[in-house]
Amino acid sequence: MNTSDLDHLKTLNNRNAHLEQDILRMRSKQEKEKQLKLLKAQIPLVKYTEANNKANKLKNDYTEAKEKLQKIKIELQPVENVLRECSDEKTEINKLKNEQESKYKSIFGEVKKESEKIKNTRANLNSKKIELERCRDKLPEREKQIETLEKKISYFENKLKEPPAVNTDQFEKGITEINKETNDLNLQSTEIQQKVKEASTKRFALKRELETKYHKMKELENVLARRLTRLKRFYPDTVKAYNWLKENRNQFEGKIYDPIVLLLNLKDPRYAAMIENAMGGTRSDLLREFVCEKESDYRKITSYLVDKEKWKVNFSWPDDLSNVATRPPISTEELQRKFDMDDFVINLIEAPEYIKRYLCSERKLHLYPVALKCTREREVVSSGIFAKFNVDQTAYIVKKSLYGAQAKQTTATSIRNAEYLSDSIDMEAQNNLKDEIRSIQASIQQADIVIKELSNEHDKIKQTMEEKRHIKEDLQAQKKDAQFALQRYNVGKQTLADLKEELVELKKLPEEDKKMIEQLEEDIKSISNQESELLHEFEKMLERAISLYEQRNLLSLQYTHLDAKFNAIRNYNRSQNAQLEEAEKIMSRAKGEYKVAERDVKQYMNECKEVGRDIPDDLDEAFKEILIQWKEGGLQITFEELDNAISAKQGEIDFCRFANPNSMKHYEERKIEIARLEEKIALNKTEIENYKNKISQLRDQWAPLIKDLVRKINDKFTAAFHRIHCVGEVRVQESEDFDKWWGINIYVKFRDNEKLQLLTGQRQSGGERSVTTILYLMSLQDLAKSPFRVVDEINQGMDPRNERMIHEQIVQGASRPGTSQYFLITPKLLPNLFYNERIRILCIYNGEWVPEKIKPLSHYLTHARNAGIA
Repeated sequence: MNTSDLDHLKTLNNRNAHLEQDILRMRSKQEKEKQLKLLKAQIPLVKYTEANNKANKLKNDYTEAKEKLQKIKIELQPVENVLRECSDEKTEINKLKNEQESKYKSIFGEVKKESEKIKNTRANLNSKKIELERCRDKLPEREKQIETLEKKISYFENKLKEPPAVNTDQFEKGITEINKETNDLNLQSTEIQQKVKEASTKRFALKRELETKYHKMKELENVLARRLTRLKRFYPDTVKAYNWLKENRNQFEGKIYDPIVLLLNLKDPRYAAMIENAMGGTRSDLLREFVCEKESDYRKITSYLVDKEKWKVNFSWPDDLSNVATRPPISTEELQRKFDMDDFVINLIEAPEYIKRYLCSERKLHLYPVALKCTREREVVSSGIFAKFNVDQTAYIVKKSLYGAQAKQTTATSIRNAEYLSDSIDMEAQNNLKDEIRSIQASIQQADIVIKELSNEHDKIKQTMEEKRHIKEDLQAQKKDAQFALQRYNVGKQTLADLKEELVELKKLPEEDKKMIEQLEEDIKSISNQESELLHEFEKMLERAISLYEQRNLLSLQYTHLDAKFNAIRNYNRSQNAQLEEAEKIMSRAKGEYKVAERDVKQYMNECKEVGRDIPDDLDEAFKEILIQWKEGGLQITFEELDNAISAKQGEIDFCRFANPNSMKHYEERKIEIARLEEKIALNKTEIENYKNKISQLRDQWAPLIKDLVRKINDKFTAAFHRIHCVGEVRVQESEDFDKWWGINIYVKFRDNEKLQLLTGQRQSGGERSVTTILYLMSLQDLAKSPFRVVDEINQGMDPRNERMIHEQIVQGASRPGTSQYFLITPKLLPNLFYNERIRILCIYNGEWVPEKIKPLSHYLTHARNAGIA
């Protein structure tokens, strides 16, 4: 059946169904358009009715506003007259008040001046009286003072008869000696402080240098963080496994090494791109591989992280690496001399010894020379020693033919820049930094010891200086006491002379005091008369000031009363004026609205005269009924309601926008096409059923044979896996849809705690895939006839246990009577494997390290038998 015919038929049916709806819409739209025309014809009628009603209402509003304005104007006239009279009276009173205020201030100034004169006169009078009293009190007091002075003079004359004996030379000598000793101690203290300062400066410099070394060490250690960041961007599961392992290392018996890329450091970063290429390149699984030393740890960690957590992480267990060679075939000096190559990769990296052996086992890094610059590539290739080598940005791979003249073929490819190993820790620099840090720390400790010893010595000197200071202070105190005694004697003599002189002066004073008293009494009498005159004048001025003050206050009260009255009348007048202004605005607005309404009524009346001329004949009767209704009592609808009705009707018409005038014609044409397609599809269905029956017959012929063959392979495959204590199945992958592939799926289980899993390139390890492959080939052996079979290096990557079991099964299966000839090619085999008399072993001596002259094989076998090895 043609799918396009079915789609075309469905499309035609859908379009016809759509056209049927269009026809109905066309009829509905025509009816609605007629109703819309009637509604639009009513617009001028409804607008005129509403405009006329609005104009009548606005005319009434204008008349009322005009009458209200006239009324307010009549009421405001008396208030204006009263306000004007009050304002004039207020101005007159304010003028009188200001005149009285000026007079009052003038007289008040004169009163203040007169008061100041009285105050000064009274102060002068009091001063004279006080001075008079003091002079009168001095007379008996002076006699008492003379008597006291005479007693003091007698006391000092008795006390100062003999001078004190004073000798300070012995104190001066002791103080001088102590000063000299103190100066010596100060010099010693200064020297010690200078030594402490120098030691501290040296210690500070060492500290700064130590911080610099720590900073450099931190920069070296940041390489690990940068590599982790790059890993996290492309392989987040590897970083998650790295972090998980850091926290759970105690759960494992042996050592599990971090991803190899985190353990590698280059001795020379110039070789980073070459070394990264030698290890498989940036995307190599080897760089991201965790290496386990013990099988139990490998099983445990893969079971959890790979099987349970479903992380995409690479783990390996290389078994025994003790026999793996890591020594290059020739020395570095010979490599440089003969081939102009710089060194072998294994000599340019730093890593744990176990990892180095693993890398030599996996990538043969001890056989991989590199050079930044080389002009003897042909000699390197022709030497036959090296299968791979790198020069600058080019990688060379040398392949030797296994047949004929064993010609060599060299492939050169470009090396990508290093992404991980470009940042490497310089281990030599790191070790040097560690040694320098330890040396600096020792120097800092030595400096601390020196500073402490100098500080102790300085403390002893300070203690000695303190003791000397106390002795000096005692001597100075004794000297001061002697000097003070002499000083007191001299002061006493001077005091005695002063007292005698004062006594002479004091005996002269009483006569002078009597003359002063008489003069003061005359002054007091004159000042008292002057004060009386000033008080009389002050009284007159004060009475006049009080009179002016009372007149000013009275006028102020009158002014305050008139001001309050004026403000009240003015506020009332303002409120009335506001009403007047509001009334004028209302009247003006009403007048304007009324004029506009009048113009609208005239305009709508003209429109009503023209209405109905565009109405179709079939709507004429309906419109006449509307006109009659309008003329009699108006239409019972507002313009807003009419506009809403028109919008609703217009919306209904717009909704019918898919109407097509040619709908009926297209509808009939598609009817004919639909009938033709239905007949054709019925014929196609019959033909398809016939093809399905034929396909079913053909599949019944070959599908059972394939299933039976796979069942036989599965029986042998399951038995083979059972012999190695594992589980395996072979199944047919079927598909009902013949557009998809059929195939063979292999399911395996190598551990008891896991389920059967589909064999893929990601789920199982390389050794497990090799075991599965050889057992599947052996299961095919009896079912597929062939004159001979060849298997190359199938045991590579297997652990020793699996290699022994698989080798035994190969030997038993290949040596059965009637089987094809079987070739097993391998570069190495485990010792003490299973053999029988139908097996022939051929040792081919062909490799890089075979000597030019070799003895016959029988010689080596005889030697082995004599030594008890074979």
